[in-house]
Amino acid sequence: MSDIRYVVAGHFGTTLSYATIAKNVAMGFARRGMLAGTINFDDAYVGFDRVQASNEDMAMARLLCVTLPGHHVEQLAEYVGQARSILYMSPNTDDLSEETRRVSWAFGGIVTPSQFCEHTVLRCTGRVSPRVPLGVAPEFLDAFDATTAALRERVAEPPRFLHMSTDGFLPGRKGTDVLLDAITLARHRLPPGSRFTLHVLPGIQFDVRTYCNDRELDDIVEVVAGKSRGLSDAELVTLVAAHDVVVQPSRCEGFGITQLLPLVMGVPLVTTHSTGMTDFLGSFPGCWMPIRHSAMATLDGEDGNAPQVSPGEVADLLVLAASRTMRESMLKYQGLVPSATRQSWLWSECADAWIQALDNSLTHG
Repeated sequence: MSDIRYVVAGHFGTTLSYATIAKNVAMGFARRGMLAGTINFDDAYVGFDRVQASNEDMAMARLLCVTLPGHHVEQLAEYVGQARSILYMSPNTDDLSEETRRVSWAFGGIVTPSQFCEHTVLRCTGRVSPRVPLGVAPEFLDAFDATTAALRERVAEPPRFLHMSTDGFLPGRKGTDVLLDAITLARHRLPPGSRFTLHVLPGIQFDVRTYCNDRELDDIVEVVAGKSRGLSDAELVTLVAAHDVVVQPSRCEGFGITQLLPLVMGVPLVTTHSTGMTDFLGSFPGCWMPIRHSAMATLDGEDGNAPQVSPGEVADLLVLAASRTMRESMLKYQGLVPSATRQSWLWSECADAWIQALDNSLTHG
């Protein structure tokens, strides 16, 4: 057991991206006796038992912040000091805001989840940020056999596509608007009976419904408003397993958990081969179809640029992915992925790499 202990500061009140990371990293520390406590920026704990950090913990333990950089995070780092503070950063584009750059310098170390994020941090701060792996819960791996068996049984039926978005507005980085434009272009080339489910945050559902209504897509697209605090792992497994193809035409991802989930479960995927996803897509050859991206351009709500995605490109891939031949091919390749590869993308396999990267960040940061 290491003498080093961590206070993890983050969002423990939802199951959304940063919250899932903070929870699983804290649980990894707890299993090794390295969790000193947590600081929760939400009003409740969801799926995680509260472990409150004491004043003594804050005076002795290292601080790991897993949240968007802001003034509250900067104050925490200044309280603890650079020698014991580390910031997890997952930029979505090739640039950082002035505030993010300033806050990052309050921390002695920085870690990032992908080569794309690592390069952005280096480009904007001049600092090295060791990479940390992200993963999925064991429920997704456990569902592989049943999910792929069901997919093979219904491969001759019209496909059911799934798109998952955590964007808070349109157009967003998850490519929801691009997908709807692509469906408009492709609908008469898809097999009769093809359907799309768009799982979005409650706050954006009416914008998406209006988008569908304006394009007369209500008969082929179902908009499902998720829970404001996010879905449980069991709910996510049920959602993904009910569909034949997952479509994520993201313009950018710091890592791409929504792309990793279906791959571990065995569900065919159509996604952009760019930004953070490139760190793991190569582990699943033949199991996904790449959306070719074009030149970098500005992205609403973000500093910096991200690759553009063409609705026409996505439309062509939807038609191809809907075919029985392509669905059978991706399922065949899913069966060729070594079980050890899937296992390696579980959160339980990530803790040691996190511990090493956190040590390195304070040495090289």
